[in-house]
Amino acid sequence: MVAAPLVKDSTHRLAVLGTSVTQNPVLKGYAEKDLGIVLDMVTLGGESAQQRAALSPQSYDVYDQWFHDIDLSWPTGSLQPIDINRIKGFRQLDLNALTGYSKTKDHIWKTSAPIDRLFVGAELSLSRKPSEQISMMPTIFNADTMAIINGQSHPFPHVNDWQGLLDEDWHGAVIIQKDSAISMVEILLALIQKGDLDVADITDLTTDEIDQFIRCFSGYLKKGQILHHWEVEYDLLAITHINKPLLCSIWWSGAMQLRGRGYDVSMFTPKSGYRGWFGGLALSRSLSDWNRDAAYDYLNWWLTGPAGAYL
Repeated sequence: MVAAPLVKDSTHRLAVLGTSVTQNPVLKGYAEKDLGIVLDMVTLGGESAQQRAALSPQSYDVYDQWFHDIDLSWPTGSLQPIDINRIKGFRQLDLNALTGYSKTKDHIWKTSAPIDRLFVGAELSLSRKPSEQISMMPTIFNADTMAIINGQSHPFPHVNDWQGLLDEDWHGAVIIQKDSAISMVEILLALIQKGDLDVADITDLTTDEIDQFIRCFSGYLKKGQILHHWEVEYDLLAITHINKPLLCSIWWSGAMQLRGRGYDVSMFTPKSGYRGWFGGLALSRSLSDWNRDAAYDYLNWWLTGPAGAYL
């Protein structure tokens, strides 16, 4: 296990800003025990965390977030480059998943590729060209889906793909994520599958296509298709007490929290594929000397400790 920074009984604290996707008491306890430091976990919803990361770098030391957030927090100068020579396992990381391309039988889903914003070059520019510095250390690669909640004790309509979010059978029983970077992608897939929207390039909508998307989705909202939205997993607890089947856009950690509290949660594989995402750890530009050392130890712990096995 990696050595603790400077002194194990230091009164310093390392502030880690992130979301409930990866921040939980179990991992916090493991990290504090292994590293001998105290962690302040600042756990916010996705959008709230993104706002703080971009505008208040002095309020955190390490930023634990999704890779697409680099587009928001790097231009503001809130993050500093990570020296890969201080990341002991970096050379062992498989960066192929960061390319963002997945070949299927009929087409290639072209997505936002984290590799294009990974390496730091001249004048703090970001690209896929290898260098000795990176913007964010890759940690988790995952794929999200939907789940039927309360389906065991109630009959529910058949659903096997994203279009279920907008099907009439699920009217008033759909729960989506508050973060528009997540939910709007899923709604876009649903609109295309239902034939409500036709776009030339799903990764680069024209102004007219965006206007059409807004008109289509607004129509569903006005008719009451969406029951609620959630930002952090705990929000789901205030929703799922409703005594009927619910179709919820969800990720694994949220499903496990609900199951742990006795809720019936059945996740399924969308016929057209999952919505994939990549997470990582970044460093605030405002790190002091001790906090910088502690932050690098925390990053190394993520690659060598129990985090990967637990999540």
